[in-house]
Amino acid sequence: MATQLRTHHRSRRKGRRRWLIILTLLALATVAAGVWYIYLRDSGEIAVEATGPETISVFPQLYRETVSGTGTLEPWRSLDLAFDVSGTIVELVEVGQRVEQGDVIASLNTTSFERSLRDAEFALEQARTKLSSTASSQSESQVSLQESITSSELSVQDAQREVERAQTDLELKQSLQAVGSESFENVQLAQDAYNRMLDNLSKAELNLTTLRESQSLRSNANEQDLRNTELSVQAAELSLERAQEDLAATTLIAPFDGVVASLNVSEGNNVSASGVILTLIDDSRVKLEAQIDETEISLISLGLSAEVELDAVSGQSFTGEVTTISPIARTVSNIPIFDVTITLDNAQGLMRSGMTAEAEILIREVENTVSVPSRAVQTVRNRSYVEVLGEDGAFALQPVSVIATSGLNTIVQANFAPNSQVLVPALEQEATSNNEDTNGGSGLPFLGGPGR
Repeated sequence: MATQLRTHHRSRRKGRRRWLIILTLLALATVAAGVWYIYLRDSGEIAVEATGPETISVFPQLYRETVSGTGTLEPWRSLDLAFDVSGTIVELVEVGQRVEQGDVIASLNTTSFERSLRDAEFALEQARTKLSSTASSQSESQVSLQESITSSELSVQDAQREVERAQTDLELKQSLQAVGSESFENVQLAQDAYNRMLDNLSKAELNLTTLRESQSLRSNANEQDLRNTELSVQAAELSLERAQEDLAATTLIAPFDGVVASLNVSEGNNVSASGVILTLIDDSRVKLEAQIDETEISLISLGLSAEVELDAVSGQSFTGEVTTISPIARTVSNIPIFDVTITLDNAQGLMRSGMTAEAEILIREVENTVSVPSRAVQTVRNRSYVEVLGEDGAFALQPVSVIATSGLNTIVQANFAPNSQVLVPALEQEATSNNEDTNGGSGLPFLGGPGR
């Protein structure tokens, strides 16, 4: 397997500050050495001579650029479970016990809940019986009232006919009296009879009106009574449903496959509704909340692959994926950091919540790359080249893509054959002026040089 070239973007601000101090000291030392070199050169103590060009062998490798972050493993899902009713615990799982979705993980004593359920069933039966009785009674009352109204309507019709007959008899007698053929007494009797018939008609009509008004009032009252009875039935049904739910709530069911992480109670304890009984976690996957420095968060995007190493599991790495990126930084020791969630499959169960971990998020990966001294890269019209030895023994320009710069070397990509010979241009080398061997003597070292 090809050796991998790695460029790590470290997220630890303290590490950068330490290196910054070291680099500052090195820079000061370099400046001092430069001043000393100029002084010796100008005084004739040393001379400068040029070394000839050389070639280096290169082998295509894999270049990987990563961002590092540390954090603590957390379960993929964690849920605090509680009963919806109060009671006494009679059954309970143990810490560390694995359960499957639908398993019973805790239960309460059901005696009082079963009694409440029976009471609710009886109350519903009573309410339904009353509703049936009320509906039947109202129906009979309406039938009887309608019969009275029908009879009253017939009475009104009879009275109207009696009035018409009395009116006809009165008019006849009055006509006969006018021609002297009927006595005053008979006319008066006919008038009295007509008046009685009118009075009877008025009473019959009043009775009919009263019955009809009574029917309307009774209908409204019956409708309200029936509605109230129906509401009583509905209330009893709700009470029964609530009693059934309360009885079902005495059993706590696992909502997903997982493991019991903690218990807050024991068997025999009295618990209140909504009091947390236990915590169930789903550890089939875990997530790492990696802390990423603000200077590197822009390099990270969703879906990037990450390699995670654990202090507790040495010699093995785990592959995960970036699933969330915090949009807001939080400050830790006056340093802004972002939380990046990396999700990992935990089918083997090796990763546990609370373990410390370090992740390397792969930013990019480039194949067929080589590292050469930066002076071996030539730039012509914004294109980069290196000189590669051909089969004919002559060097030719090979186009390359510059991937990154690492110290005094440059990472380039091209279709290099293994063991290709790349030309490295000459570099001035310092030598002493007192004829000492410059390859092994005491001359000042130069910064840089060929990399192999």
